[in-house]
Amino acid sequence: EINNLSVTYDDRDANMFLGLESFYAVCSGNLQGDVTALKIEGSSPSLSYSMMGLPIMRNVAVKADMDIEFDMAQSKITFNDNSINLNAVQTSIDGWLAMLEEGFDMDIRLNTEKVGFKELLSLFPGLYTDEFAAIKTSGKAMLSAYAKGIFDEQNIPAFDALLSVSEAYFQYPNLPAGIDNINIVANVTNPGGSIDATVVKLQPCYLQMAGQALSLAANISTPISDLAFDIAVDGMIDFEKLGDVFPIGESAINGIMTADLQLNGRASYLLTGQMDKCNASGNLQLKDFVY
Repeated sequence: EINNLSVTYDDRDANMFLGLESFYAVCSGNLQGDVTALKIEGSSPSLSYSMMGLPIMRNVAVKADMDIEFDMAQSKITFNDNSINLNAVQTSIDGWLAMLEEGFDMDIRLNTEKVGFKELLSLFPGLYTDEFAAIKTSGKAMLSAYAKGIFDEQNIPAFDALLSVSEAYFQYPNLPAGIDNINIVANVTNPGGSIDATVVKLQPCYLQMAGQALSLAANISTPISDLAFDIAVDGMIDFEKLGDVFPIGESAINGIMTADLQLNGRASYLLTGQMDKCNASGNLQLKDFVY
């Protein structure tokens, strides 16, 4: 049994962060013979994970109920019947994990057949509140992820995570406006070997918030050796209308931001003052902003 465990893993070289708070878990089984069945139950009110400065999950409630097969002769874990809840997302893991003398070998896939747009929405910071069940939503969503290969001090497994959202919409109850025409395709891939081979692609993503359109596209690679980036932003935000879309309580916010920006280059160019090697164009304007 593990009770009230909090862990922080902060890897500055790999620009990776993992935080787990108040974790509880219990594992039970009959450890006889080479192969045994284990039952594991665990939960945490807050799991946070970021990679290359991108917040993948923030303060996500986690609950897991897993039946696994443990082969002690091969030091191999096979995932059988299991369920994992991340806020409103219900998923499971298929595959296996084997312990090596130094590191792990794995072939793991996330099973997301039951995941829809509303469930994915619960993972966005600040949206999974007491009012979440009453939020109106529509649209299509798809999430897939896998990891396969060796994980040790020199290598990471090949992995691929894909998020796709099309023609989606959501609106809080009792608020006059929502966010619609949401279209997202985000992909994080690595062929295996070095974490530096990780590529993040955000194809032009669109949304309309209270009638205002906003688009964002990004391509990020070589995050360890010399981060390369290609980013484009286009759209307008009328901050006064945020109160029509999100419950902001007694806060007051006003002002208009317009952006039409394109920027590409490498982190080394910025750190060494070689701005002439970066390609930058467009405009960013913030007018009459008050909070």
